[in-house]
Amino acid sequence: MPAQSGKQRSVEELKQVATATGQAVNTLAMLPGTGPHKDEVIVVMAHLDHVGVDRKGNAYNGADDNASGSAVLMAAVPELAEAAKNGKLDRSVLFIWTGAEEKGLVGSQYFVDHPIPGLELKNIAGVINTDMVGRWDDQRLSVVDTNTKGQPNYFRDVVDQANQQLADPFDRINRDINVYRDRQDGASFGRKGEDVLFLFEGLSNPEGGGDLIPEYHRQDDDIDKIIEDNGGNKPRRVKDLLLNVINLAANRTTEPQQPK
Repeated sequence: MPAQSGKQRSVEELKQVATATGQAVNTLAMLPGTGPHKDEVIVVMAHLDHVGVDRKGNAYNGADDNASGSAVLMAAVPELAEAAKNGKLDRSVLFIWTGAEEKGLVGSQYFVDHPIPGLELKNIAGVINTDMVGRWDDQRLSVVDTNTKGQPNYFRDVVDQANQQLADPFDRINRDINVYRDRQDGASFGRKGEDVLFLFEGLSNPEGGGDLIPEYHRQDDDIDKIIEDNGGNKPRRVKDLLLNVINLAANRTTEPQQPK
């Protein structure tokens, strides 16, 4: 069940609070592990917000940024819940759908500054953030799997292994988006020394590099663009990769090697 604070509020009440006070809402759900490392947690996250409406009240739907990442997390829950039920998750998995990412990583920064009761940062054994994972072709993906010094963290090997476990692995895992490391929610955890993996759809050049999608932060970031690009298959493939990454991270038997 999503974590709640105080009495349950209606959507309209939450909108009024956010508008009046600048407050945002994080939505959390925990799948408890059952192994010897059950007190350790893999954090899996995506941001729920976008950039609102224009002066005429027309909505920026944000189908790619970041309904795609939020939906991928939701799609991963049933299979992971079944794994937890069957005792196949050593570590626990905490899902966080953050608020106010577009306002400066507000939701994720609040979480690391105010951990939920019973979960200290020292218990976090890795963080995976999914943001904009719907566009371009479905055979390539970009990742950030380095620390703030640009050195690979333990997710480097995990993501490569997870990709090879797919029936149809991504042809390319590009590591071409380090420039965006501090512009996504994982950065709030990275600055605290956590190992972070950032999953992203990639840039305009399939071989690596280039530009963001033309519709970035525009009103035409809508679902039809995802369908045009890959028939909606890319988010499904990212979900399959994400499941493999989570299972490997949650059940790893060795401690991550610290960068030299």
